[in-house]
Amino acid sequence: MGETTLPSRSFVVPSWTLNQIDERSVRATASNDEGMILNREDALQIIKDTKTDYDQKQRIVRGLQIIAKYDDGLDFRIAFEHDIMYASSFDSTVEEMTKEEVTEMSILGWFMEEDSWTHF
Repeated sequence: MGETTLPSRSFVVPSWTLNQIDERSVRATASNDEGMILNREDALQIIKDTKTDYDQKQRIVRGLQIIAKYDDGLDFRIAFEHDIMYASSFDSTVEEMTKEEVTEMSILGWFMEEDSWTHF
């Protein structure tokens, strides 16, 4: 195959677009303590290794506050089945959370079931 040369172009980025970079995009590219972004397996291991503290107050509300930082449409992604609450997508929120936030979610009694954050 022959080489294709594209014309050189310069782009001017309006200053208002720079303001659209939010905490999520910065956090998604940042690394955690171990130099890597959390994935599903890392988060599940943290949850497995962390003991729930049932003496914590407002466990459901505090967990929902953490999830809401990463899911703008959380109001539409909450479901209840008997005594279980399902909230948001586990994978899409975990990939943006810090190790500390996943640990706190586990301490508060949140875990993964049905591909969602779940709480009894």
